Amino acid sequence: MKTNSCSAIFAVLLLAAASASAANPPKARPGIIAKSHYHDDKSHTESVHDMNVRELEEKTFDANGVLTMRKHYLVNEMGQPTQGNLYDGKNNLVARSMVIFDAYNRVKEMRTANLQGEVFQQVLYEYDAAGKQLKPKVINFETKAPTFKAATIDFTKTMPAPDQPQAVPQGGAVQQGAPIYAPGAAPQGTPEEPKKKSFWKRLFGGKDKQE
Repeated sequence: MKTNSCSAIFAVLLLAAASASAANPPKARPGIIAKSHYHDDKSHTESVHDMNVRELEEKTFDANGVLTMRKHYLVNEMGQPTQGNLYDGKNNLVARSMVIFDAYNRVKEMRTANLQGEVFQQVLYEYDAAGKQLKPKVINFETKAPTFKAATIDFTKTMPAPDQPQAVPQGGAVQQGAPIYAPGAAPQGTPEEPKKKSFWKRLFGGKDKQE
C-alpha cells in the first residue's frame, strides 16, 4: 500500500473513531456492536465495540484481505474513545492516540503520536451554535510517522495430507520416534555387537576352555 493511501485511511479511521459520538454523545448501552466499512481503495475496516469491557477494536485489511493495521481503544461510559494503541499488521506497537473533550463532553481533539511521543497527526473538532459537528480538520506534522507493515502469510508450514508421505531426511529414512545420532557415534546404553572370531580361531580354538 502506498504511503499516501495509508495516510488517507489512517485519517479516516481517526475520524470514524471519534465522530460517531462527538456531536451529541448518546447514552451507551451494554453489549457488542460489530461493523464493517469499505474504503475507495477496496480495503475494509472491521470494528467491534464492546461496552461490557469498554473497549473498541478496529482491524483494517487491504484489498487482498491481509491485515495492515489494528487499533485498540478504551472507551468511556458513553462509548467515546479516550485513548488507544495502534499496531501494524505484524502486531507491532507503532503509535498511541489520545482524545481530548470540551466542557460539554464532546470530542474536541484527537492526537496521535509515535513511540517517541512526537505528535504526527492532530484532528480538531468544531461545532456550530446548535451543537452540530462541523467537518473535522486534520493536521499532519513533519514528524516521523510510523510505518504500518502488513501481516505475512506463511505457506511453508502447511501440513501434508494424510495420504501423502512425509519428507525424509537426507541420508535415508529414519524410524519415527527413534533418536538420531551423529555419524559414527554409538548410542549410549546400547550393547555393542559381539566381534566375530577370525577364521584361524574358529578352526583351531573354536571351543571355550573350561576350568
